[in-house]
Amino acid sequence: MRALIFLICILVCSAFLNKNISYSQSMFMAEESPFEKIKIGLQYTDNFNRNIFHNTWHPSGGIKGFFESPFYFGRTQVGLKLMHFNTKDFNIPEFISWFAYAGWGMEFRTLRSLRLYSGLNIGSFQMNFEKEDVEPGLKSENELGIEFMVRLSFQILNNSNLNIEGSYLRIFTNKRINLFYASAGIDFSLNTPDWLKDFLN
Repeated sequence: MRALIFLICILVCSAFLNKNISYSQSMFMAEESPFEKIKIGLQYTDNFNRNIFHNTWHPSGGIKGFFESPFYFGRTQVGLKLMHFNTKDFNIPEFISWFAYAGWGMEFRTLRSLRLYSGLNIGSFQMNFEKEDVEPGLKSENELGIEFMVRLSFQILNNSNLNIEGSYLRIFTNKRINLFYASAGIDFSLNTPDWLKDFLN
């Protein structure tokens, strides 16, 4: 239920903002040098859609962490999403999923305290199965995952934001898995240390 509320909030806010945003240069964030700042975020995340995959496994809540920074054009992001999937069949093992990704997107300033980020992530979706009698070679499966995401952030302090996020992840297993996530959390920005900025550049 919470996941559905998060998604509705994103859709309503996006519809309102799209109606009121002018397509001038002012909608873009002030230009920053590549890797000038690092944004660090932590979110609670939940998978809320249901399809054939969910006839076998039921998701529990998870966590997501990410690092984000200005790039030469747009913004780049790396992150990790962790979630546990419970089994509905005792003959089928439960598993923990890890989605490690790198992505790129654009951030827009909509109202004074609101920012809208939209991006595409590509990474590895790993499933670690939790059953002792599973053959060692079958205890882990790793597949390509592609995710589209939209995040709405509300500034609460100079360098801190509350955020809500909706995303669609497609996993390229033999039978494709489609997962919709809703997330909410906090992020904050800090200046990138000179040694790290030199390394990244």
